[in-house]
Amino acid sequence: MAEFYASDKTNYTAGNSELAGTVNSPEESLKYLHRLLELNEGRLEIVGTPTILLAGDKMVAVLLKEKHHRVGHPEMIVPRLCIYEIADGKFTRSFIWQLEAEAFDQYYPKG
Repeated sequence: MAEFYASDKTNYTAGNSELAGTVNSPEESLKYLHRLLELNEGRLEIVGTPTILLAGDKMVAVLLKEKHHRVGHPEMIVPRLCIYEIADGKFTRSFIWQLEAEAFDQYYPKG
């Protein structure tokens, strides 16, 4: 997946959860993904077909639903809005919002 990231790619995830905040490089983005998979014992799934809201040469906006399987918690399906900026065929920035932010924040509380 990192081959699709520009060398200076940043990501912002909204909210007040352990997973919220800004990451400033592809390496940090991969660490974020690994942490998310670790918390879910590798069982994070996309539910159904994502809805592409906007697609062009410079930006893609997609609405998707993720099924989270966090240890010691019931499964949770989270609708997320993801916006990706693109330049030279690579993702340069991404922005992610949980549409049920409070539930997501409680599922992944800050330590």
